[in-house]
Amino acid sequence: MFRFLTKNYTKVPLFRVLFNLKRFNANGAENSCTVSMHPVLANYDFINLKLKEVINHIRDNYDMERLIK
Repeated sequence: MFRFLTKNYTKVPLFRVLFNLKRFNANGAENSCTVSMHPVLANYDFINLKLKEVINHIRDNYDMERLIK
């Protein structure tokens, strides 16, 4: 499985952000994204803070319906 997720050990995902439009429309921006991070990076507060800032910037400044279509 790990070989599949890393494209035969050539690409390693550092983080992944999934946006849920249904959750965004129902509850607003709060908890509308799911973030998965590499276990080595997950404990760094600086990286978590910057990633949250980027996600909030995208949600606040772009039309989410337009981005997903």
